[in-house]
Amino acid sequence: MGLESARAFQMALQSRSSYGGGGGATWPIKTELECLLAARQKLHKAVEKTQELGTQINGWENRLRMLRQRHAPLERALAPLQLQADATGGMSSRIERAMTAATSLLKMFNVMHGLERILSKEPQEDFDGYLAAVMQLEEARDYLKHKYTAGVRCLEEAVKHLELDASSNTDSHHLHHLQQSLVSLQAGGTTCSELDGGLLDMALRQLEGEFKRLVGEHGVVMWLPAIMPSEETTTTADDSSYTTTTDKDLQPSFAPDVMQKLHAILERVAADSNNHRHRACLQMYQETRSSLVRLSLQALQVQYLRNSTPELVDRVESEELQNMIGFWMQQIEVAVKVLYAGERRLACQVFKDLGQPVWAECVGKVAHAGMIAFLQFGEAVACSERAPEKLCGLLDMFDAMEKCAKSILRVFDGEMDGIRSRYRELQKQVVYGASRTFQEIARWIEVQNYPLAFDGGVTQLSSYVVNYLKYLVQEYSSPINKVLRIEHSWRSEDQPQEMDLSMWILQFMQALEQQVESRSKEHSNTALRHIFMMNNLYYICNRAKTSELGPLLGEYWLSNLSQKVEKHALRFQKEAWKPVLVHLSRDGLSLSSGGRSAARELVRQRLRSFAASFEEACLTQSKWIIAEEDLRVGAQVSVVQAVVPAYRSYLQNFGSFLDSQSSFPNKYVKYSPEMVEKMLGELFMAGRSNNGSNRHTPIEDHQV
Repeated sequence: MGLESARAFQMALQSRSSYGGGGGATWPIKTELECLLAARQKLHKAVEKTQELGTQINGWENRLRMLRQRHAPLERALAPLQLQADATGGMSSRIERAMTAATSLLKMFNVMHGLERILSKEPQEDFDGYLAAVMQLEEARDYLKHKYTAGVRCLEEAVKHLELDASSNTDSHHLHHLQQSLVSLQAGGTTCSELDGGLLDMALRQLEGEFKRLVGEHGVVMWLPAIMPSEETTTTADDSSYTTTTDKDLQPSFAPDVMQKLHAILERVAADSNNHRHRACLQMYQETRSSLVRLSLQALQVQYLRNSTPELVDRVESEELQNMIGFWMQQIEVAVKVLYAGERRLACQVFKDLGQPVWAECVGKVAHAGMIAFLQFGEAVACSERAPEKLCGLLDMFDAMEKCAKSILRVFDGEMDGIRSRYRELQKQVVYGASRTFQEIARWIEVQNYPLAFDGGVTQLSSYVVNYLKYLVQEYSSPINKVLRIEHSWRSEDQPQEMDLSMWILQFMQALEQQVESRSKEHSNTALRHIFMMNNLYYICNRAKTSELGPLLGEYWLSNLSQKVEKHALRFQKEAWKPVLVHLSRDGLSLSSGGRSAARELVRQRLRSFAASFEEACLTQSKWIIAEEDLRVGAQVSVVQAVVPAYRSYLQNFGSFLDSQSSFPNKYVKYSPEMVEKMLGELFMAGRSNNGSNRHTPIEDHQV
C-alpha cells in the first residue's frame, strides 16, 4: 500500500468540504468558523504537499502504481470535503486529529522516498552511508506500521459520523465513493512490505550481497603444513573459540575493517527476525569458506582419500597402503587442529553476536565434506580384509585418532555432533580391526602355503614372522596392549580371561614352529628335513633371544627350542653320514676268516664304496645351506669329527692290505683324510660366492 495509502488518506480529509453544500443544510456549530477556516488553510497546505509527494513518487515500481490506482476513488470521494470545511462544526475536531496523523505519515513517506536514491546504489560505494540509510528506513517503517492504523481509524470515525448524521445534507454520491475507498483502504493491510513498497527488503538483499562479496574477496586459501607443527592449546573462558596456537600465518582471519562491516551487516539482517535473513548470510559464508577449505586440502595431495570402500583398499599394495595411512595420520591431525580449528575461530569471530549454535553449525558445515572424506578412508581401512601387513597401519591410526580426540570434541560441537559420533565409531572400528588382526596372526601363519626352496634354508615365513613380531614389540607394545584391553572390555564377562602380550607372542611362535615342522615333511630327504628344522628353529631362537621377544617368551621356551636344534643336528648327522660310514665296517677283515687275499679285496671294495658314497653325500649336501655361521661351523665340525677320525683309523688299520700303501691317495684310496676334512669343511655353503658372502640369507629386519 505504502505512499499511495497516505495520499488517499490525505484526500479523504480534503473531501470534507464537499459536505454541507447543494442541499442548503448548515452545520450546527457556527461559532467555530474561524477555527475551521484555519483548518481549511492547513488542509490546503497539506493538499499541496500531497500533490508534490505524488509527483516525486511517480518513479516507484508497478506495485506502488497499482496501490495509487486502487486508492484514487478514495481521493476523489474525499475532495468535496475540503469545500465544505467552513460549514462543518461537529467534524472539526475529528478532522484536526486526522490531519495531524496524516501530516506525520506524509513526513515519514517523504523520508522513505528520500532514502530510495541512496539505497538504490551498491553498499560498497558508501558503506557507512548505506547502513545509516537502512537504519533510517527501518525507523520510518516502524513508525508507519504503528501510526498507519490510527490514521485509518480517524477516517473511519469521520465516515461513521456522516453516515449517522441525519441532519446533514451529505452528497450521497461522494459518501458512497468515500465508503468504498475506506473499505479498500482497510483491506490493504499494514505489513512491512506494503508500507515501504519492498524498499527495505531490497536494501537488505543488497547488504546480503555485500556480505558475500566481503567474505569472498577477503578469503584466501590456507597454506597447510605437511605435518603438525609444535603447538600449545588455548581456549577462552567459555571454551567457544578453541584453537591451537601455531604460526599465526596458519590461522584464517579478516582485516579489522572487514570484520567490522560483516558484524554491522549481520546486526541489520538479524534484526529482521520475521524473515530470518541471517540464514542467507550464514549459507553464503558456508559456501565460500567450504570452497576455500576444499582448495586448502587439495594442496595436501589427498587423492588417496578416494579409496573410500574396503574393496578399493584391498586392491592397494600393502606398501602403498602403509604410505597412504601415514599421510592420513598426518593430514587428519593438521586438518582438525589447524584448518578446522582455524575455521572455528573465524566463524566465532564473524558470528559471535548470533550465539554459539550459529557458528558451531557453521564450522561443522564448512568442515563436513573434508572430515567425511577422512573418516570414510579410515572406515575403509578398518573394515578391509585383515592381514598382518595392515596391523601397523591400524595401530598408527589408533594413535593418531587418540591424539585428535580432544580436538574433535572441541572443534565439532553443538548441532555438528554427528562428526564426533562418526569419529568415535571409527575409533571403535580401528580398535576392533587392530585387535582382531593381531589375534589372528597365529591362524594366518597356519594357512601359509608358499613354495619351498628345498635347500633347507630359513623360510621367508620364519624370517617375516620373527622380524615382524620383533618390530611390533619394539615399536607398538603400548598401542597393542591398549587395543587388546579395550577390545576385551567390550566382551561379556563370560569370555575367557584376557591374554597379555607375552601370551600372544608365545602363541604366535608356537604356531610358527608347528608350521615349520609341518613344512619339513615336504622334504623327501630325511637328512634335509633335519637341516630345515635346525636352520629355522635356530633362527627363531637366536633372533628371539637377542631381541625384545626374549623376555616375553621366557627362558624355559628359549632353552627348550635350543635343545630341539641340538636334537635335529644329531639326527641330521646320523641320517646323512651313517650310510657313508657303514662302508668302513671291519666285519670280515680278520685273516682267519678268509685269508689275506680275501681281506685285501674286501678292503679295496669298501674303500671304493666309501669314496663313492662320500662323493654322493658331498654332492647332495653341497646344495644345502646353513646360513648362520656359528650353526654352520658347528655342523661342519660335528660331521668332520664323525667322519674323518673313523676314516683315518680305517686306513691306518687296514691300509696294509693294499698293494700300495706308502701314500694316499692311490689307486685304491681316492681321498686322503685331509682331503675328506677339507671337503666336509666346504659343505652347507650353497649360494655363497668365493668371498664367502651368503647370497641366500633370511630376510633380516624385514620392513613391516
